[in-house]
This record gives sequence, C-alpha cells and structure tokens, in this order.
Amino acid sequence: MAQLKRNIWTIYFIFLLGSIVLAGVIASYRWQGVVNEYKQQHIHRAEQVASAIHAVFVSQEMLLDVLGQQLLREHTDLTHPQSPKLLDDLLLVNPWVSGFGLARPDGKLVLVNSAQDKSLLPNLATQESSRDSFRQTLSSYSMVVGRTYYLKAMSEWGIPIRKALRDNDGNVLAVMTAGIRIRGASKIFEKDLHYGATDEVNLIRGSDFYLQYHSSNANNLDTIYQKPLSDTTLDNGFSALMEAANTDFAGIRQLTGALGYTVERYGKQRIEATLYDSRYDLWVSSSVDFNDVVVEFIPTLMTYAAIFLVVQLMILFLFRSIAAADKKTRDHLEYQAAHDVLTALPNRYFLVDRTSHLIDIGVERFSLLFIDIDNFKGINDNFGHDVGDQVLQDLAQRLNSIIDKSELLARLGGDEFVVITTKYDEQELKACAENIIASLGKVFSVRNMQFHLGASIGIARYPQHGDSLNALLRAADIAMYEAKKDKNSVVIYRDEIEDTYLRHNRIEQLLRLARHRNELFMVYQPQVDQAGTLVGVEALVRWNNAELGFVSPDQFIAVAETSGLMTELGNFIIERSLQDIRQVQDALAQHFNLSLNISVRQLLQPGFVEMLGDMIQRYRFSPHEIVLEITENLFIEDMNNVGSVIFTLRDRGFNISLDDFGTGYSSLSVLQKLPIDELKVDKSFVDDIHHDEKARKMIKNIIAIGKNYGMSVLAEGVETEQQACMLNTFGCDYYQGYWFSKPLDVEALCHFVQAADDSRVIDNVCGEMLDLNLD
Repeated sequence: MAQLKRNIWTIYFIFLLGSIVLAGVIASYRWQGVVNEYKQQHIHRAEQVASAIHAVFVSQEMLLDVLGQQLLREHTDLTHPQSPKLLDDLLLVNPWVSGFGLARPDGKLVLVNSAQDKSLLPNLATQESSRDSFRQTLSSYSMVVGRTYYLKAMSEWGIPIRKALRDNDGNVLAVMTAGIRIRGASKIFEKDLHYGATDEVNLIRGSDFYLQYHSSNANNLDTIYQKPLSDTTLDNGFSALMEAANTDFAGIRQLTGALGYTVERYGKQRIEATLYDSRYDLWVSSSVDFNDVVVEFIPTLMTYAAIFLVVQLMILFLFRSIAAADKKTRDHLEYQAAHDVLTALPNRYFLVDRTSHLIDIGVERFSLLFIDIDNFKGINDNFGHDVGDQVLQDLAQRLNSIIDKSELLARLGGDEFVVITTKYDEQELKACAENIIASLGKVFSVRNMQFHLGASIGIARYPQHGDSLNALLRAADIAMYEAKKDKNSVVIYRDEIEDTYLRHNRIEQLLRLARHRNELFMVYQPQVDQAGTLVGVEALVRWNNAELGFVSPDQFIAVAETSGLMTELGNFIIERSLQDIRQVQDALAQHFNLSLNISVRQLLQPGFVEMLGDMIQRYRFSPHEIVLEITENLFIEDMNNVGSVIFTLRDRGFNISLDDFGTGYSSLSVLQKLPIDELKVDKSFVDDIHHDEKARKMIKNIIAIGKNYGMSVLAEGVETEQQACMLNTFGCDYYQGYWFSKPLDVEALCHFVQAADDSRVIDNVCGEMLDLNLD
C-alpha cells in the first residue's frame, strides 16, 4: 500500500510534469501563433504598400510619358520654353505631386510649374542627391525613381521620378521629372503607414540602399534620407530574409510575395516582412519591435497561467482525496493481501513475511507443521463447495482455539494449513500434532449434517531441515506425504523419507513416458468356478522400466491416481485388454468374461460410457462379457456422480463387480443403492481363513449377503488348496489366485485355456481335507 501511495503521488508528479510540458507546448504554440500573426500582418502590409506604390509609379510613368511628349510638341525650342500652364493645370488634378518639370539632357530644368521658385532650381545632372538617378534616367527606357531629398524650390521632402523622352532613333531629347510628396494628398502617403511607436514601413532603393520612404514616429528625416543604410543593417536583414526563403540574394529578388522573418536591428529583435519591386528597384519592408509581440502575448500567457494554476489546484485536491482514501483503506487492503478470504487466517504471503522476519532477527530454531485434512475432498464433491467452505471455516476456528498464542496458524490453500511454533523437541512436537489430530477428529456439524475428518501432519524444523520457508515447506510436505499413507498420523521429516518422495516423483516422470516407450504390458489371471472351469480373466497391468526395473502396480497405480495419469493409463488397459483377449478367443474359439478395474477418475471422465461402448464394439465383445470392477471407496469419493454412471453402464448390459468388499465403508448401503452383480472377497480375509475365526465369519457373511442380494461371490488371492476347499464349503461361486494360476501373458493364457481339461476340480480335491478342517 505504501507503494500504491507512492504510485499515486508519482502519477500526480508525472501528471504535473506532463501538464507543465503540455502547457508549455500550448503556450509555445500560441506564442508561435502570435508571432506568425504579426508576420502575416506585416507580410500583408508590405504587399499592400508595395502594390499601391507600384500602381502609383506605373500611373505616374504613363503620365510623365504623355505629358513629356505633349510638352515636346508644344515647345520645340527647349532654350526658350513657353508658358507652364499645362504643368499648372496638371498639378491641380494631381495634388500628390509637388511639382512637374522638363529638363534638358544636360540636367538644366527649362520648364517647371509656376509655384516653384525658379532661383532655387538645381541642375539635376550636377546636384549630388539627383546626379546618379538622373544619369540612370538617361540610359533607361523606363521611369527611374530618384533618391528622396528635400526639394528646396517646393520647401518639402519628395520622391523624384524621371522619364527620358526620346526621338525615333532613341536619342534623349529631354527628361520629364516630377516630385511625389511624402506628406500630402497622395493616397498612399496621405497618412502614416505605421501603427505604433516601434512600427516602421520602409521603401529602400535597390541601387544604393538609401531610404526612399520611411514611416515611423521618427522626426529626424534629414538623417534618415541623407545616408544609406549601414552594412550591418543590410547584412542582418538580407541574411534573415535569405534564410526564411531558403535561397540566395538573387533568389530573394525574384520572389513574388513578401516573406516574414525575425531580424536583429540596433541590438533589438524585430519582426519584419520584405519584398522586392524589380521594375522600380525598390525593397518594401514592414517591421515591428519584438517587444510589441511580447507585450501582446503577456495577457494571453497570464490567462493560460491562471487556468493552469486553477486546474492544478483542482487536480491536487483530487489526488489528495485519492491519497486520503487510500490511506483509510491501506490497513484493510494490507490485511486482505496477507489473509485468507474464507477463513481470515494468515495466507502464504503473510507466512513468507513472518518466516523471513524470524530468520532475519536471528531466531535460532523453530518448527513448521504442515497439516493436510483427510477425507475433505468427498465433502466438496458430495455436498457442494458451500458446505465445504463452512467446514473449512469451522476447522480454522477449531485450529485457532487449540494453538498457543505465540504460534502462527496460516492457510496455504485448499485443505492445507501450516503452524509455525517455537517448539523443537520431537516429543513435544508430536504431542502438539496429536492434539491437533484429536481435535480435528471430533465431529463437525454443518447444516444439520455431521462430518468426520482427520488430519495428516508433516513436521520440519529450522534450520535442521531447511534455511528458508520454501525448504521447510518442501521437507514438511514430504513428511506429510508419508503421514498420509496411514491417515491421522504425524511424521517428522527424515532424509530417508525424501528418498521415498523422490522415488514417487521419479516414478511419475517415467510413467509419463512408459506408454510411448512400450514399457507397459498386460497379464491376465484366470477366474474359475467350483468345477475348475475357466469363466473369465482379470486384466492386470505391469510395468518394466530400464531404470527402475519391475515397478509394483501398487506403486505406479497410486502415482497415476495422484498425478492425473490414471485416465490415460486406464484407457490403455481397456483397449490393450480387449485387443489381447479378442486375439485369444478367436484363436481358441472359446468365450469367457474379461474383468477390468476402473478408477473413479476414469469412470467420471466425460464420454467414458460412449468410449467404452465404441471399444467393445470395435473388438466384437458383448457388454455381458465385460465385468467392470470398482471399489467401494470409489463411491465414498463421489456417490452421486459415480452411481449415475454405474446405472448407465448396467442398463447397457455391463456386469458390475464390487472389488475388495468389506474393507471400506458403508458396504450395505452401497449394495442397496447400486446394481451390483458380483462381490469380490478381499485377499486379506482369504489369507487368514485357516487360523482366524473372525476372518472365516466375515467371509461367510459376505457370501451370505451376496446370496441374499442375488449376487455371485468371487474370492481373490486363493493360494492354497486348503483355502480353496474352505471357500467351496462356504458356498463361494468363483475363485482367483495362484492356486489356480498366476497372472499370464497372452501366449501363456492360450496354453492355460487349452489345458483347461486338466485343471483342478475343487469338488474332487477337497473331500477328506475339508472334513478334517471342519472338525
């Protein structure tokens, strides 16, 4: 939970960092938007100014051309020009023009409008401010825009424009000139083009980089128009423009539209947009101080910051609420993580933590009791998990009531429990375990039902049997496995027990491979009647392994049952037995029954009845020739489901034999509830028939019960003539054992069946011996 709490605040700080980054991205995006908006504004303004000025100059060029031709026609002798009336009239309709003039190719003005002071008229070819542009006019066929200067004759600043007038041979006859007012009636120049204190609009001559026009709050026109722009200013501007256009200087002169960019001028950053008018060799630029952008963006930034702070405060409040809720539930969640939901006992996680703590703090020794509940599976299977859960809860309460306060009780899962105790002496540990077994052996009453349970307990001691919880659990589990063989018993781990455990595991590993290696084979033990006639055989599986040698069926059948291999092994037994006996019967033309041992897992596998039916049909057997041997303990495990399958099998004609009768539980109830055809007397009773009166009475009772229920009785494990005779006297119907034949492979079984005429007839061999025994 502490990790969860840290995670919550980690998430918050990640969210906060993400929010800051996002806010920064949004602010940056908005900032770029504002910058781009300013760039666009100045791009549009530069393009509009350039377009308007170009239009003015084009119209003025046409006017100068027409006017000049008219004047040449009227004034053929430029040394004695006539009245300037035409110029005066044009001046009235062109208020943005400060004056018109006609100059000879030598630069002398010979005709001007009346308003100009003739004494102040300069020679355009020699005046410093007009000399270069006048010479350019003489060589150009287009109008030339001269350098802006102060027109003394008009007492104002103006932009001179000049157009050379030529004859048909291209010789310059005169130069028509005019001055456009920078301040006055011109629509393009009638008001300031800039917007604020740091805003500027500039027209720059491309030939000498003098300012043609400047719109700003500056009043130093003398300084502005009297010298060209500095090399630094030009380099910075053109470098920024070329970078924005991703081209060279020649490339930017060919651009059709303005480009916006950021440039440093006089130590300050400015946003500027520029384009070039190639016809009149003019650069048009519009710019603003970068601080204006910053000033405009600050309110937006403050708004973003306020929104960000409000959102962050809300998120912080939310996370604090979550953290507070987590804190309130932390103890509960930690308890749930460390305790079993059903019994409220500590679970494996808690057990690992506590055991590690004991080891870490240097506890020298302690013991672990591994408790496995006997017969619990039958409760779940027969009465449902609700009842089983209630039993587990009662069982946990009972265990809690008998262990010491200093001891730890935990549930590992299912019906397995662990006790950690500081007890270490073997006798003391055994006494503690036996006390637990005795307590759990008492009746459990749940929902008006009574249940008898037991417990098998394995014990391991730290550090003798392991230096970690896993090692101790493994040792205790091995000891518990040994205790499980006898039920309700206690075993303290010993090294030799592990050998048995390891052998069990090795048997399981090799058994999984045995069928594919063809190590499993079948033998068949004959079953005879009182006349010694063969009535059937019992199929018995055998296993011979290269590593383990001959493995007893008692060993590997038990392993198959516990490891989930029984279904596969059982199916192999059925199919191989049907195959072998069909071969024998076809070869000898004789028929006898085949007895097959069926386990509960095999019986309850889905589709077992159909699978069995398909197999006997494939090998041409009748269900009446098949005897299915089941143990009564099988019914104890799952009476309802097993009983249902037994009835289905009996309805299809299979014979049902109850194996090991008398050794299990509730025998008579089984006989009453199920369609049993045959009872098999267990070998343990037959072994003691000579000297144990109780064994003889038990056999007599079993035979009597069978007769009363209309069942045949078969005694197994008959190994002596005396046993056979006594069983015959008691009325036993069929016999099986080494006195008649050991289990035989297929070939030996064929010989046995062929020699059946020479077999023992029990009625003939008993005679006098029976009389002696009965006396």
